[in-house]
Amino acid sequence: MQRIEIKMGDFNVPGESSVYNTKIYVDGHELEGVKSFTLNQVAGRPPVLSLDFCYLNLAVDQKGILWSKPLNTEMEITFKADTIVGEQYNFYFTFGSAECYPFKDEYVIVVAGDLNEAIKKFKEHYPHPVDSSVLNCADFLTEQAWKQKAGNRFDCFKDKEPVEIIY
Repeated sequence: MQRIEIKMGDFNVPGESSVYNTKIYVDGHELEGVKSFTLNQVAGRPPVLSLDFCYLNLAVDQKGILWSKPLNTEMEITFKADTIVGEQYNFYFTFGSAECYPFKDEYVIVVAGDLNEAIKKFKEHYPHPVDSSVLNCADFLTEQAWKQKAGNRFDCFKDKEPVEIIY
């Protein structure tokens, strides 16, 4: 198991306030680009550390690649399709609590043959008001991921029906 350390600045040293000099380390290596963090502890469960990063070049190895060119250019999102031709799958697009989303704490199901098709259908129904390359939602998941995460951070959707099912 990896060791995570949160080192706060020294309150007694001018210029080293913990707000500005907090550093997070994994196995002794500092994580660069951390903008903020949240540490939550619920009784009977392990603590959860959430980190916010600000990166211009990001790769995600989960059924696709998410990457961006330098500033002032579009973020390009490419996903690998891994489906059987003709089959349809449910993809879940969630809206968080931010006012910028079409709905607050709701979700939409898109039925599609693969993730690329689901994203295209979603963008047709809920285009981003400023940038057509950006999804106008907080998160999106496959049905398998939805079922696995349903008890965690997606509790606000428990016992809710989707706002819409897009075919």
